[in-house]
Amino acid sequence: MRFVHVKLILISVFIAFTVNIQSYAEVRSAPSKTNSLPTLLIGIWQITEVHIDTGATRTLMYTNNDSRLNGRLFTINHDSLKNNTPEYTRCTNPTIATQILTPVDLIGHSMAGRGIPPEIPTPKDYGLPLEDNKPIEVLSINCKEGLLEGNLGAESGLSGAWMITLSSDKLAVRWYDETILVLRKLPENAKPMASFDCEKASSLVEKTICGSIGLVAFDQSIGQSYSSAVNQYKKQGSVNTINQLRMQQKEWLATRDKCGGDIECLEKTMVDRLETLESAPMDP
Repeated sequence: MRFVHVKLILISVFIAFTVNIQSYAEVRSAPSKTNSLPTLLIGIWQITEVHIDTGATRTLMYTNNDSRLNGRLFTINHDSLKNNTPEYTRCTNPTIATQILTPVDLIGHSMAGRGIPPEIPTPKDYGLPLEDNKPIEVLSINCKEGLLEGNLGAESGLSGAWMITLSSDKLAVRWYDETILVLRKLPENAKPMASFDCEKASSLVEKTICGSIGLVAFDQSIGQSYSSAVNQYKKQGSVNTINQLRMQQKEWLATRDKCGGDIECLEKTMVDRLETLESAPMDP
């Protein structure tokens, strides 16, 4: 009788496990309606927060609110979806497919686990303002070239750079290296604000930067990253390193200024400088 009782328990556990997997599979495989982009998504969106798994057990490429991502822009319209992140890939003729998931299922079936066997992260681990088991609408972007960032996601879970609306002007987007980006929609008359006073811009370079939201955002990111590095080295008492950093920044500004009004040249120069600042070792 004891053997029969144990056998019945094992069968019950197996059935419950199978039902749970089938339940998620049904949600994922349920026909999702494919539509043109809703009006809500059309516009320019700026990354205002970069969230990482706070319980991650490996060294991540990006940090919380990483300057290489913060401030970058997503421009969305019916013809294309563009962004100026380091991972930009081409997306034309975008449409959306939707499905309903709970935040726990969404994070658990799309973001990487930790260790072996993997420990599954939760929305709380990512600092997202979501109720674990309250169903939400998840948007997947299909481009002419394929699923947007289709290489992202767990092998047996939800793939691609999914999006969810946090409010009428805020989106959360699954991104590279297990990050989740929070984007804010910019008003149509958004005024660029650089690290310097655009009202007093005199050189061609400064005027070009002040005329572009994207370049202004890079300028701000570089300023923040540079200041952060200087402050960190001050805490370490690394006077020589600070002097070297200041000299490098002065040399970089001279290189940047050679771009004049060439927007592509300015963006490339600024991207390279930002990557150099963010990749610099901070340990004493």
